[in-house]
Amino acid sequence: MTKQDVIISTSFDRTVYPLNSIVHIRVRINKIIKNELIYVEIYDHNKKMISSRKINPKNAKNLEKSSGHLYQTNITMQGNDWTIGKSYTLLARYANIEVSDSMTIDKRKPIVQTDKSAYLIGGDIVVTVIAPDLDRDSEKPDVIGNDKDHTLTISSRFGILKNHKLLETGNSTGIFQGLIGLIPPYSIKNGKKIRNKARGNGPVNGYLPVAPLGEEIIIEFKSKSGNSRTSVFSSNFGAAVELDQKIYCPTDKVYLTIVAPDFNFDSNKLDSIGNRPDSKITISTSRGKISNYKLIETGSDTGIFIGEIILTGSKEIYSGLKSKKNFGITKGKGPTNGRIACSFNDKITVRFTVGEYFVVESSAKIEFNIGDIQFDKEIYSKISTAKITVIDPDMNLDPNKKDSLNIQIWSDSDLEGLKLRMMETNEATGIFEGVILLSDETVPIHNKLKVVDGDRIFARYTDYTLPRLFRNSDNLDIITTAKIQTNAETKATVKILKNSSTPHDGKYIDPEILVIKSGDTVNWINDDSAAHTITSGTPSSGSTGVFDSSMLMPKNNYEQTFNQKGTFNYFCLIHPWKTGKIIVK
Repeated sequence: MTKQDVIISTSFDRTVYPLNSIVHIRVRINKIIKNELIYVEIYDHNKKMISSRKINPKNAKNLEKSSGHLYQTNITMQGNDWTIGKSYTLLARYANIEVSDSMTIDKRKPIVQTDKSAYLIGGDIVVTVIAPDLDRDSEKPDVIGNDKDHTLTISSRFGILKNHKLLETGNSTGIFQGLIGLIPPYSIKNGKKIRNKARGNGPVNGYLPVAPLGEEIIIEFKSKSGNSRTSVFSSNFGAAVELDQKIYCPTDKVYLTIVAPDFNFDSNKLDSIGNRPDSKITISTSRGKISNYKLIETGSDTGIFIGEIILTGSKEIYSGLKSKKNFGITKGKGPTNGRIACSFNDKITVRFTVGEYFVVESSAKIEFNIGDIQFDKEIYSKISTAKITVIDPDMNLDPNKKDSLNIQIWSDSDLEGLKLRMMETNEATGIFEGVILLSDETVPIHNKLKVVDGDRIFARYTDYTLPRLFRNSDNLDIITTAKIQTNAETKATVKILKNSSTPHDGKYIDPEILVIKSGDTVNWINDDSAAHTITSGTPSSGSTGVFDSSMLMPKNNYEQTFNQKGTFNYFCLIHPWKTGKIIVK
């Protein structure tokens, strides 16, 4: 093969270079001629040679894996011959054959970008700097931000990251990226406030303390090619404070909810608010105040925070109580152990404060109610059971347990009557129930009231927790009445209560035990959303066959007349935990 058969080509690794970068030059030849060298020369715009290299194909590394010959030489820009804004020519010569290429050196201003404009604390900012001039070596990823010629600074009011490194996304992209984690300005450790510090040098280990609700974060990049700056912000979704009622009694339990997505700092755990330097919750009435009350997130990534606090009234407003040791107390730090005193005509205010300027709050009234008392029927036979209900939320003295109160019961035939202890139906209902037996017997029995045909029976509840309108009187007697009429047609009602198809600690039917006289009819009403049966017998022994409603659908009823005295147990075939008893006298 002669020299005339030689084919040669050459190229710079890019057409535009930043100053002070590494120039990679490649030369390709189709064959090797003995003792011939490859000459590489670079000339400036004045045709002055400023750099040269020799490549010996015999000794140099061949980059071509297939047939052919590809060689590379590298030149680092040094000295005053390399100038921004000028063009340069590459000449490669082999076996007296010359080829060329050209490039320029330019100065391009960097650009700073982020993936979003607003961030939740606990999230990451993806910082991107587009800086082609800092792609100094096209054969490996470069690092920027921590050099005397180029610096990256990320700052907020609470911290600063200087000389933070970013890594090039590829060998020759000129695009550099890194992550900055946002953390709250303060942490609580062992009950003490600790200020969080900015830490990490990049590209992925940086953490910057930032306040929530619109805190500005400044990202600034400086280099010889120019400076670039941008701002982003911590998110500003705001917050909402919610109370579960508009009006409370002086001893109610208040359920607190604050919706604050900006304080979902860590999506992998339950965050808290209220007792932090950057988020304070204050709960106040006219008689008490609690600062730095803590609420806990409902889930690991909800941004919804809940807690509760119990109103404890004050000692003078419950004048009818003997023991007042649990009244008028203010204490607790949350989320569920809080107690706060209040007056009978008061309001509770929950205030959520973020930083120095953002405040959101919610208030509700605290008032007494007028109680109510009622029999479950208007007419009773002289041998029957009477159920009495008192509704007075003010007497829910302890929302964590069932309370009790006393009422007076009497009849025309028994003017002295008796006291009946009423029990709250469940925690915090303010509804109290009791049962008495009506009989014409003269033998006194506990909770049995003597009656005769034509009597009226009376129930009196004394309400001493009254609204302001009634405060001129110490108490108010509330009375309800019913009649005794044996010959009246009697039909007793039993209700299948809601949620009876699911086991729980409350009642499934009401009343669970019903006392009637021979010849009375019992009417069962299904108030549940599921079907049930009324089947005589017990779950353990099974059906006795005396009566069976078959499938009783929701809102339907079933009647059964009892002509024989005795005790009749019954249950539900579908939900055997629902049992009841009919006593016929």
